Amino acid sequence: MVKHIMVDKISAIRSDKIQKKIGELSPEQLEELIEAIKSWMN
Repeated sequence: MVKHIMVDKISAIRSDKIQKKIGELSPEQLEELIEAIKSWMN
């Protein structure tokens, strides 16, 4: 189980530019990530 995510730079990219999937978050993990990013941005 992953406990930490380290982000150097958050940016949006077009989905057609993604070449390889390296992982996947569960809906619960995604919600935790979203909340952490919201907290960090405030």
